[in-house]
Amino acid sequence: MRLLGLLVLSFAFVPVAAAPPVGTTGNTVDAELARLRGIWVPVLVESEGMRTEGAGLENPAFRNLPFVVKDGKMTLNVRGRSYATDLQINPTVTPKTMDCIFTDAELKGTVYRRIYTFNGDTLTVCYDGADPTRRPAAFSAKGTLVIVSYKKTRMPPPPGPAGP
Repeated sequence: MRLLGLLVLSFAFVPVAAAPPVGTTGNTVDAELARLRGIWVPVLVESEGMRTEGAGLENPAFRNLPFVVKDGKMTLNVRGRSYATDLQINPTVTPKTMDCIFTDAELKGTVYRRIYTFNGDTLTVCYDGADPTRRPAAFSAKGTLVIVSYKKTRMPPPPGPAGP
């Protein structure tokens, strides 16, 4: 149950977008942001020695985990409310880093620090469920650290004109 609480309170604020960090080239960051563009849905969650995948991800606690990256911004829903973040990424370090900077509401200016990696078409993100402002040093699901693996799904087409 603690796992579900950490996921709802922390990863619900996962993120993406923005300016190249110091010491990286714009082309590297731009290419990585293009790779991140899309709708990401969780396929595996690991925390406190537990793995949740498949039908287990239909649990309401995991509904906030999908997120959308488009035009250098990340949008997510938390308890029916949409939040926006900018993301500063550094794909030139190991592990790659992402800083999610909230741009609205009560979280404005808050920075959630994460690490991420790609394995083929799977995006894996690691964060601290107890203190999302603290960046993990390595991928681990021990203690308060959480690992979520995502697959990209298609962006929906823009809404068409209303019928007669």
